[in-house]
Amino acid sequence: MNHSDSQHDPLQKLWREENSFQEDFSMLSSVLKEKRQSFEELIAEQNKGEYTFGLPWAVITALCAWRATPGLIQFGFAGLTVTLLAASAITWWSGRRESSVPDPSLNLRDYHLALVALYDRRIRLLKSVKFWYGIPLLAGGGLVLLPAATRYFPSPWGGLLLGLALTGAWIGIWHMNDIRGVSGIEAKKAQVDELLSRLGEDR
Repeated sequence: MNHSDSQHDPLQKLWREENSFQEDFSMLSSVLKEKRQSFEELIAEQNKGEYTFGLPWAVITALCAWRATPGLIQFGFAGLTVTLLAASAITWWSGRRESSVPDPSLNLRDYHLALVALYDRRIRLLKSVKFWYGIPLLAGGGLVLLPAATRYFPSPWGGLLLGLALTGAWIGIWHMNDIRGVSGIEAKKAQVDELLSRLGEDR
């Protein structure tokens, strides 16, 4: 090997490393954009399911509140109506925030942070569902079912059985959102962090 070849080897190595870095950078940028798009599509599909479930039931419970005899049952149906309408409104509002188009001038690290922020907003929403949705919904349902429970079961078993059923339903709402929903998003965040760790800390 002559002196000229040995002089060019470090330059060729550096060129290959820079070229490989640019390829990784481009690939990761595309992957992040695809992950954001697929996550927004998933959110839109989930929100559509919420509208499909919540709005028709809000109409039904509103009619039941209008026709029910004044008392706990009417108040319970009214509470259900308000809760279902509020859930649809909050779902729409959060969907608007989560579908915002990121600034195209963002570098890879800032785009990564924007994607993580999107995941974190969804996690916060899911963890709050058991409070602003689960408790009012089950409270309204409890008021609707309480007269029947006390009528068909001797005191105090009717109220206790209804309380156990509502508690079980609340635990189901908590598990579906705080455990299953959040764990799925946390897994997506871990995948994104692992991808970007390939480029080092100074992106």
